[in-house]
Amino acid sequence: MVGLLGEKGKEAIPDLIAALAGEQTASEAERALIRIGKRAEIPLQEALRNNNPEIRERAAGLLKEFDPISGPAIAALLDATRDRESRVRKRVALSFGEIHQTDTSIDAELLRLTDDSADQVRSAAFAALGKRMVKETAVRKRMLRALSDPALIVRLEAARAFWKISGETSTVVPTLISILPTSEGWQAAYTLADIGQSASLAVPELVKTLRKEHVPRPYRTPPSSAFALGHIGAAAIPRLSEVLKDRDSRVRISAVMAFGFMGQEARPAVPSLLNLLNDGDPEVRHTTALTLANIGGAEPEKIIAGLSDCLYAEDIYMRSAAADRLREIDPKGNWVASPE
Repeated sequence: MVGLLGEKGKEAIPDLIAALAGEQTASEAERALIRIGKRAEIPLQEALRNNNPEIRERAAGLLKEFDPISGPAIAALLDATRDRESRVRKRVALSFGEIHQTDTSIDAELLRLTDDSADQVRSAAFAALGKRMVKETAVRKRMLRALSDPALIVRLEAARAFWKISGETSTVVPTLISILPTSEGWQAAYTLADIGQSASLAVPELVKTLRKEHVPRPYRTPPSSAFALGHIGAAAIPRLSEVLKDRDSRVRISAVMAFGFMGQEARPAVPSLLNLLNDGDPEVRHTTALTLANIGGAEPEKIIAGLSDCLYAEDIYMRSAAADRLREIDPKGNWVASPE
């Protein structure tokens, strides 16, 4: 309610900042402070010196919202990079990554934080340098050195940042490939997807990952490996075509999803995909029909039959998607998805 008052709610700022310490109240207090606006900036700067680390951490995250960031706010955040709590230092680094103003003091402090004792701080510092597109030689050297960091998350963020600022893939892709079998593999896969065709070296390892990566309702939340293979494109088609014959229906679905992300580029795989319209697993059939409709270049009557089968899918999202495609392909038909 205070937030709805906007600037008129400024008298509540001290109490809202105190509420940042409470797990139940923090998120709403943050929203209110943002809505109040610039009036909250100075109190939040002061909150960076609060005895409660929760308040300091959240204040560091909020100050980035007041764009453009004032000189005093930047100075307060720079001081907070030496906070005794690593989570506060991490939040400051992440906030610096969202500040787009040119400021060499920010870049210098982020470079210092890449040598922080805490993994989470080092990784946040690299992520921020990548977002700020800091291309100085010292930064590039530090990123390359961090590709051998003992912490997975640091190697990941350093690789991402180096690719963003340099566009070079020769050192980044092998690093990301080595991360794929780990707990951070899904993040590495999404970065490989961003890199696209130049990440073709990762196809064999991504296919291995695809055989193991299972998600509920893949059509809604596709596996990261399928997303990456789809964005790499044509180089992945031969390996993915083999995966369409896997015994595990979940693996077949993931491979079909990867072809779907390729769009028309996946047309060489259409004959293999058409076979899956007769698959024994209904989810494989439905995913394939929707994918073929997306790729195009197949026999229209078979696609229409496959999409018609989708209208009986368990997932209303698939039924609705199929009805939409059928209306496009055959507008004279009475295509309606039944509600859940």
